[in-house]
Amino acid sequence: MNGRTKIVHYLPEWKGESFMAARAAADAQHIHPYVIYAGWLNGDNCPPEGSAFPPRTTKWYELELIVWGRGRIDTMGDRSDAFRGRLFFRRPGMRVQGFAPYHSYMILFDLIRDPDKQAQYEEEGMGQLYGGEAWAGAEETAAAAASFPGIVDTEDSEAWERLCDGLYREYARSGRTDQLFLKTGVLQLLLRLRQEPVSRRAPLSPHCAAIRVVQAAIDGNPAERVTLAELARRAGMSRSLFGSHFTAVAGESPIAYVNRARIRLAKRELLRTDDSAKEIAHRCGFENVNYFFRVFKRLCDLTPLEYRERALRDSGRSGLDAAERITEQARTSE
Repeated sequence: MNGRTKIVHYLPEWKGESFMAARAAADAQHIHPYVIYAGWLNGDNCPPEGSAFPPRTTKWYELELIVWGRGRIDTMGDRSDAFRGRLFFRRPGMRVQGFAPYHSYMILFDLIRDPDKQAQYEEEGMGQLYGGEAWAGAEETAAAAASFPGIVDTEDSEAWERLCDGLYREYARSGRTDQLFLKTGVLQLLLRLRQEPVSRRAPLSPHCAAIRVVQAAIDGNPAERVTLAELARRAGMSRSLFGSHFTAVAGESPIAYVNRARIRLAKRELLRTDDSAKEIAHRCGFENVNYFFRVFKRLCDLTPLEYRERALRDSGRSGLDAAERITEQARTSE
């Protein structure tokens, strides 16, 4: 998502922000994560719209990246809409409750590996999502985590999704066995989190909720041939006001947002099928093939066929095999 980056910090109640910030730089060098779980909430396991997940208290550190959504997540009493590109960083002991629907990657980890907790690390099942009393060492790890924001609207959601998906796939394949790979993945995510541009908190647009509904509809069905007037109607706004309000919330115009969503779909189709670029362009909502080529080139710096050839060459596999992950992700976002 290319919108304004909003960052919210959640700090432990027992320490002030200035104290934690002063310790963060020194303590961050001690970060040595141990990955406990990586999961994917999608269309197969997300409850129906309007359903509430059980309230819980986090047991470990968590990174949760929203890849699609119309729901919300309440964290420590603060309500946050769940939409593509929003990232949550949570510490142990935080009160959380989600409200469907949304799809997300969830990664649980201990920020600093502790051999004395190995038995807890190895526990199986959903109990890893539910915490209890504070555990020894919480203060030291909280100091190391102080510089990480609690909620970020990421600038490059596709890059975040690639990193999370790679980590999830490795966990699904071999569990906690390859901690070197899993640890490296978490460190990449944490580094990227710290590098997200920081903006001052500003009141959200009063039209934010309506715009998020439109964004979710576009992300869910980018190939739909819909007019600007129809999008404005869905947001409950006039066409003249909709464009400016959408840009203020999303960081780009409605047309640019639709085009970006359609190109994401086209990239998946280029790897999933052997269809021509013309066929894919029409299937992804582009009526003008030349326009499709121009937009694809501008956003990807490659032509569609160059993108397909490079992806297949880099993967060293057939088109269908190379697109297995992308296809599955596309299916659960529909």
